[in-house]
Amino acid sequence: MCQRNEALTERLRASEAEQTMLLDAITALVSFISADERYGRVNKAHEERVRAFAGDARTPVGGIGQPPTDLGTTRWRR
Repeated sequence: MCQRNEALTERLRASEAEQTMLLDAITALVSFISADERYGRVNKAHEERVRAFAGDARTPVGGIGQPPTDLGTTRWRR
């Protein structure tokens, strides 16, 4: 059972890495906003834009965990 869990965990990690690679290859801003209206996942272009906009290297990666309105995204609508 332990070996099966390890194999599934490795497949999940590989799948997540592939998804990240594909999202980061897109030059458009891509983000996933969760049901509680917080950034869950963003691509590299989005991360760079948020950091440039915030002007602060301490800003969480692409605003993950923050609502769009906290990052000055005034066009955000439900």
